[in-house]
Amino acid sequence: THDYPHGERSHEPVIFRTTKQLFFKVEDLKEKMLAANQKIYWYPDSGKNAFDSWLENLRDNSITKQRFWGTPVPIWQCTQTGDYLVIGSIAELEKLSGRKVKEMHLPDIDEITILKNGKTYHRVPDVLDVWIDAGTTSWNCLGFPKNKKLFEKLFPADFILEGKDQIRGWFNLLIVASFLAFDRPSFKN
Repeated sequence: THDYPHGERSHEPVIFRTTKQLFFKVEDLKEKMLAANQKIYWYPDSGKNAFDSWLENLRDNSITKQRFWGTPVPIWQCTQTGDYLVIGSIAELEKLSGRKVKEMHLPDIDEITILKNGKTYHRVPDVLDVWIDAGTTSWNCLGFPKNKKLFEKLFPADFILEGKDQIRGWFNLLIVASFLAFDRPSFKN
């Protein structure tokens, strides 16, 4: 037996509900990622075996959460039609919205709307799963795409280090994000 879960701060009962999520479609990349993993040097071998097992059972990866803290999802949606706009940069958002972007975090980012082709778009109110930030670190820390020279010199990483417990977390999103963006892994060892 166990107690029903309660919020740590509010002490109110926690209610679990299904919610709509956005996903990375990755199941069709599984074979490519498995083949790439054979070329990655793992120590100890049990890490390679665990990651192979993870990849063999890989499912499409949820990328959104309904929370306040986190990186706001850069997706705007028209409530009338359901159309989406995925925004790739601050400059693009400023151009589409006609507003100077001062703050990329909640709640300020949600004040920015986009009017395009007679439709009004509002930001999808979700944040990115924290593993998305971690999984794109290998090129974000190199200043990509602005600094392509540094990226070409240092990507993929020669060596990364983390515990085996990160197979389903960090290692997973490192390879998933890298394959989605570049069709190759982001680390060699």
